Amino acid sequence: MDSEVRKYPFWVRLCLVLFGFLCVALFCFIRFPYDTLKDRIEDVLSSSLGVELALGHLHPGFPMNIVADDVAINSIPVADFARFRPGISGLLQGRAVVFYNVIQDQSKAEGMVGLSPGDSAKPVHVLAHLEDVDVGAFRGFMGPHGEALEGLVDADLDLTARPGRLYRASGDLSAVWKTGKMPLLLHGVPLDSIGFEDIRIKARMDKGMIIIETAQMNGDISGSLRGRVHLRPDVSQCRLNLTGEVRLPPGLSSIAGIQGGKDGLRFSLRGTPGSPRFKILK
Repeated sequence: MDSEVRKYPFWVRLCLVLFGFLCVALFCFIRFPYDTLKDRIEDVLSSSLGVELALGHLHPGFPMNIVADDVAINSIPVADFARFRPGISGLLQGRAVVFYNVIQDQSKAEGMVGLSPGDSAKPVHVLAHLEDVDVGAFRGFMGPHGEALEGLVDADLDLTARPGRLYRASGDLSAVWKTGKMPLLLHGVPLDSIGFEDIRIKARMDKGMIIIETAQMNGDISGSLRGRVHLRPDVSQCRLNLTGEVRLPPGLSSIAGIQGGKDGLRFSLRGTPGSPRFKILK
């Protein structure tokens, strides 16, 4: 008697093959030694963004993410956890697109970095969305005066720049600095720092120049600011060209030794963050 050979339908065999490929891919994803790529990832992102980026131990995360346990910028720790995901669509265009998500306590930063490794002629595109980011994480970038920084920041950035020259970027940015405090390094004004309810900023960048369209401070000390900031690789050497007005409560005005009209005290701010020149305007 001829034995009857039973065959599986085509769609069943296809599913088995796809399942096998999926298992192999998942095994490779889990067991791949990601730390062997750490130096390469750090070099590419550091050269493209113009900062010294250092990542901790790398390991897989689901779905299809690479997780870094620690993140430091210019040797300053900024986060304990970061998640990266490669963008497939960018590879079809010959570009490396990396989506990122950084979480630190209640703070969150997410966005995208698009770059072309090895091609310095193509720009780097950076998108960022920040929620409740503690400005204390940036104290190390501000030198000895950074200890006065306090508050939380929400911000959105959309910047394009040549690789390694992010300070020469062009694009748009907006930010809200909430319940904050910042140093006040102005000669002749006996105040070391000022606190505020919030500062709302809308600006654009044009080849390394920040053009502040609106900047409004609210709180016991309130005011507005407009003008331009010429960026430099060293933040303390950025060139300031700003004008604005500030309204102080009566008690604080007498302590500061300055008086403003009912519309506030008009002023100009020149020089650099490291050596500002503050002038009261008539």
